[in-house]
Amino acid sequence: MDITCTLPLQNNAAPIDCTVGILDQRDWGGCVDVSLNSAAAALPPAPPPAPFVSSTGVYYLTQAGKVDTSAGVVDGVGTFTCCALAQGSLVVPDYVVNSPTITVTWDGAIAENCPDVAPIKTQPPPPNTATHTVTLPITMAVGGGGNKYTGETTMAGQPFEVILSSGRLEWTNTGGDQPIICDGNSALGGQPDAPGSGSSSNTVGDSGGGSNMMYGVAAIVVLLAVGGAVMYKKNKATASPPPPASAGGGMYPAAAPPPPPSNALPAGWSEMRDPGSGAAYFYNANTGETTWTKPNFV
Repeated sequence: MDITCTLPLQNNAAPIDCTVGILDQRDWGGCVDVSLNSAAAALPPAPPPAPFVSSTGVYYLTQAGKVDTSAGVVDGVGTFTCCALAQGSLVVPDYVVNSPTITVTWDGAIAENCPDVAPIKTQPPPPNTATHTVTLPITMAVGGGGNKYTGETTMAGQPFEVILSSGRLEWTNTGGDQPIICDGNSALGGQPDAPGSGSSSNTVGDSGGGSNMMYGVAAIVVLLAVGGAVMYKKNKATASPPPPASAGGGMYPAAAPPPPPSNALPAGWSEMRDPGSGAAYFYNANTGETTWTKPNFV
């Protein structure tokens, strides 16, 4: 999501450190620290380009990718949480680098236990009994040197922005109402949730069968604990003695790991070459970050 704002004019000759704060319609906010330079100051060099990373493949929707953007409790009333888009996947077909547009499709994308209507912060929450299936394909436009595609869609009647960038998927509610389906994310190489792992219920209690099952589980746990104690005593009686101590009275210390080579880079980083100037820069495949300065080990 791109945000544009006009900051107050400053009459400064030296850099000024300041913070820009943002608050959205769901009372979620964030801050960005910036350094404000004089208009006469020379601009810093542009960041080097990130290598192209294809986003082709399957993005599984899971509970772990849920980003809860509901407002929570307001004036003692509060709302239910939004629901996760946590079943199915998004499929990105093969595409040519810098294609102006690509069309992606949902495969079995479902959100369960959703609010029946959009919650209102100052009213009691609606029941979480709705299920929504997402089926509309999305046409996405290129940006970011071919590494980023952006599109818009509707989920549960609310607008969302969908972004694909270097093998990572994000969807963000852009409407003015409280969310029904949560924001979320996924990445290539992930795995779907195990069947039943994402199910939940807002009801309390059962008809008695659940209680009997709990008693049965408790009995099994007790038996396992007793059996484990017996086996421990038996194994302890026949266990081998500990290794001898060193001459100093202690165990031999583990060898210290060798220091990294002088030209090594931290995990995820690799050295690249700027095609325009031939200068070396560094790229982190895990975060998408690029820098002219060689990263150091922390």
